[in-house]
Formats: sequence, structure tokens, C-alpha cells
Amino acid sequence: MKAGVASKKCTTRSTRVRPFAFSDLLKIFRELLSRDKLKEIIKSKDIHVRDLLTHDPKDLDFGFAAIGRNYEGRVVPKEFDLYIDGAVYGDQVAILSLKRAFAVIIESKEVADTFRSLFELAWKMSTPLEQFEKSRKD
Repeated sequence: MKAGVASKKCTTRSTRVRPFAFSDLLKIFRELLSRDKLKEIIKSKDIHVRDLLTHDPKDLDFGFAAIGRNYEGRVVPKEFDLYIDGAVYGDQVAILSLKRAFAVIIESKEVADTFRSLFELAWKMSTPLEQFEKSRKD
């Protein structure tokens, strides 16, 4: 996302926000938007992914297909929906909305640490994918 496609930059002391036009995102992430390509990247790289999934069949199919040494998935309780996708890496938070066609990267230690804490809270109250699968079969 740092490929120079930012349409605007807003900087305040320790926070930088970079919004992206959806057309720019599609150019950069055309391959990544393919679930098969993303599964391949997760499995082949030295990247450990912890993913929160909804009860949506597409989410679950992706999670079951991606399970491996680099991937852990958990399913959030049914009463909670996740309407955006995102990632926290270092001091950066990426927030993507495919429905509304926008994405933003926020570079801020405080924001990244807060999103990590929120993720950990959701992670602890979610069901491990393998356990979720067993409960569906019972």
C-alpha cells in the first residue's frame, strides 16, 4: 500500500492517515483480492496470520482452506458482525471497506496498539475454527 498511490496525506504529530481511491486499491491488490492467491501467500510466506471470521459461509470456507502452520482463525459470536476488513502491522493499521469502496492506512503507534488490544479482546471471546467446525458437525 506504500506504492505511491495515496491520494492525500494528513499528518499530525505522530499520526499519518493515507486514504486510497478504490480504483488504486484494485490495481495494487487485484491478485490479493483473490481468496486463492491470499491462501497461497499465507501458506508460502513466513507470515503468521490470526484472522477473525464471521459466520458468513465465504469467511468460513476461506478460514478452513487457509488453516496451516501460518494461519489461525477464530469465529466471532454470531451476534457480532464485522463489516470491514483490516490488518495491524507494526505501527500501521489498514482498514478496508469493499462495500463502500475505500481504504485507509493509519500510521500511529497509539492507534495500532489500541487496535491490537481490541483485536485481542475479540480473539479471546471467539471460537477457534477447529472447535467451531466440530460443533457444527455435532
